[in-house]
Amino acid sequence: MSKSRPNSTSLTYMSGAEPRLLRGNHRLGVLMVHGFVGTPAEILPLTMAVAAEGYTVLSVRLSGHGTHVRDMQHTRWMDWVMDVADGLHILSGLCDEIVLCGFSMGGTLSLLTAAHHPQIKAVIAIESPLRMLPEWLIAPLQLLSLLLPAIAPLPVVRPFMSIGKREEINQMIAASIGYHQFATRGFAEILKLLRYTRQQLATVTAPALLIHSRADDVVDFANVKLIQEGISSTNIQTLYLEKSLHNVILGPEAPQVIQAVVSFLHQCEEGKA
Repeated sequence: MSKSRPNSTSLTYMSGAEPRLLRGNHRLGVLMVHGFVGTPAEILPLTMAVAAEGYTVLSVRLSGHGTHVRDMQHTRWMDWVMDVADGLHILSGLCDEIVLCGFSMGGTLSLLTAAHHPQIKAVIAIESPLRMLPEWLIAPLQLLSLLLPAIAPLPVVRPFMSIGKREEINQMIAASIGYHQFATRGFAEILKLLRYTRQQLATVTAPALLIHSRADDVVDFANVKLIQEGISSTNIQTLYLEKSLHNVILGPEAPQVIQAVVSFLHQCEEGKA
């Protein structure tokens, strides 16, 4: 698979959007992958919790993210795949075994990477999509991106939600660092990524932890069932949440998410996963 690096990218990161490498003292390392239009900051609580357990953690920044939304115009889904592969190569030089852990699109990328790299110890997918919009929208989105690269801002007030839920969304946006815009070309690319990942999914044999909230307002809960039925892993663990919106790592059930991930990592290290 060839890689097409963006033709024009900003030279500076958003403050706090930088990739992170936290060295630990375990044989097992964890590669963390953020979601679409996000940055490593949106998964920082989980990153720090895993590092506190003594694991070496590399949290990558995906191409076109954490700089300026216009950079998404020149980014392709293959770039994101190779970003994760690059992170895997770096972490392989520091650790004997690696677990992939991704949030949202980062979980999709983690599953695809596990399909291509059977030596992976395990994979964790949190609120990760396999299907979103219809694929026939790919071409219109690509055309629209030439005229309107981004639509801003993403709605933060949803009229049919309770005041509490609206406030939760606003707090998550304030806590995360990323684009609060709809990158039209980028969304066409994520649809291509999902299509390719579905084609490769049955190749995944590594132990898997799948986490999804029934209240997710971005990625439908049905996606976790698609993943569970699509991979060939014999050890699949699940955590279903009831209250959290999309970013469960910043939501009210974050402690449960962190506990589940840390417990799963311990099982992997002890050979019980």
